[in-house]
Amino acid sequence: ILTMITLDRVNDLASITTKEELENDEELLKPLDRSIHEYAYWEQQIDALLALLRRKNVMNVDNLRKGVESIDKEIYNKLSYYERWAISVAKHCLETGVLTQEDLNKKYGPPLSSTNEQLFHIGDKVRVEHENYATRWIKPHLRTPGYLYGKVGIIERYCGLYPNPEYFAYDTT
Repeated sequence: ILTMITLDRVNDLASITTKEELENDEELLKPLDRSIHEYAYWEQQIDALLALLRRKNVMNVDNLRKGVESIDKEIYNKLSYYERWAISVAKHCLETGVLTQEDLNKKYGPPLSSTNEQLFHIGDKVRVEHENYATRWIKPHLRTPGYLYGKVGIIERYCGLYPNPEYFAYDTT
């Protein structure tokens, strides 16, 4: 019987101690999905990037594996196959000096950090920016309705700091 075992389930499987527990696991009894699916453009780019780095002797499959295996378990289980590759490639390129932190910051902005710094003051003119699709690692849950993008306003009052829910959602505080 072909079964599909996702990497997310590895820890669960490690706790199985009897044949009966294994046979009663419904997830393991599902047939293996052997259908061919289309890869997203960004996934194709990651695959091509790894091929290029291999050809240039900058990175090899063992480096990729090391990087993937070094991802924190809780984060690892939330990532797709190619998201893991992307993180591994970026980490390796940073470690070997192919990329600098400044290169990544220029493209994706600085890493998320919680700050208590007041960014806007009464009288400041502000505009709701369109979403930047080039984000670091995990796509945040957007809390801004689309109809507000591009709207301009003036800060009328300061109501205090409100914690950014994205920090709580991804435990980055």
